[in-house]
Amino acid sequence: MPIARLIATRVVMKDSENPLNAQINDIARSLVARLPGLNCFLCAVESCTGGLIADRITEVPGSSDMFWGSIVAYENSAKEGLLDVPGHVLLRRGAVSPEVAQMLAESGLRNMKNAWAAARSTGRSVPQRFACIATTGIAGPGGGTAQKQVGLCYIALAVDNESATVREVHAPEGLGRTGNKQYFARAALELVAQALLK
Repeated sequence: MPIARLIATRVVMKDSENPLNAQINDIARSLVARLPGLNCFLCAVESCTGGLIADRITEVPGSSDMFWGSIVAYENSAKEGLLDVPGHVLLRRGAVSPEVAQMLAESGLRNMKNAWAAARSTGRSVPQRFACIATTGIAGPGGGTAQKQVGLCYIALAVDNESATVREVHAPEGLGRTGNKQYFARAALELVAQALLK
């Protein structure tokens, strides 16, 4: 029996056809341009955005001068096992909650700083500032409840020697799963820009 030949086609939507896409890319370019001059490194912990934040940042040339990496912690066991979110918090508050968003950001920040301190291969001086952005939400179309509807996302930003910032966002109805993820990613990058580029 012959093996079927699979042909993957990537459809690239122009920024002019997707305002969210354009806005994400604009903010990513701004962060890549300015964070190195502030001697600041960023990382991401992504659940509902599934790596979209990291993808958009690393599409920009020069991102290696300000972006450490991303952990996509989608299933609860990943949040618990990789990022030390206590199981009882996930059970009691739910993965989509401000508490979990804050824990993801703080754990990501801690992991980045510890890895940097232990690394001998970077060839760089230690940055003066570290920050981690985290997302956890419901992109849909399923997964929503009366209390936590599709389009809800909690975004947290943890920065060295500062209290974490947590923001609740609601995507407009009708964006669909991909649009919701883009909306969440834009909101996350906006929070980073507002906090670090001021």
